[in-house]
Amino acid sequence: MGIRFTVTSIFAATLLGLLGSVLVACGSDKAQSSSTPGGDVASISEAASSEADTDRPCPSTVHPELKQQLPTGFPVLSDWMPIELVTQGKTQAFRGQVAGSPADIPAVRDRAVTQLIGVGLRKTGSDEEAGFEADADFSGKVNGAVNVRVLCKSRLILTYTIEH
Repeated sequence: MGIRFTVTSIFAATLLGLLGSVLVACGSDKAQSSSTPGGDVASISEAASSEADTDRPCPSTVHPELKQQLPTGFPVLSDWMPIELVTQGKTQAFRGQVAGSPADIPAVRDRAVTQLIGVGLRKTGSDEEAGFEADADFSGKVNGAVNVRVLCKSRLILTYTIEH
């Protein structure tokens, strides 16, 4: 009986170990995406995550032509300059920069939400972590979210995510 238990235990431990290895190898928290244009900005926008990023030099490349890919009538802040479009399936994330500091993050989010409400969209939720990020979800003719984080010295990254 003791041998059977030991063999079963070894088999179960081996099976769990193999399963864990497969899950680790297959699982990835990075979404597959395509970036249009501004591939060099992807690493900056992905990495921008704290007040320490205010020491980072700001990217100089902007792509105003990306505004044309937004849904018709979709409002963006007047000082928002697109730097990157990331597409994942039917979801598009329009990343752009605006002037601001970590203390401005909630106010920038609120300005963006006010414009969305102004065109008939509904705010369905929001969240913020002081000095780090603020976001809000919206729904209506289009569904999505806005997210604001530190991009670099004196600039914030404002992302409009739109689900089609």
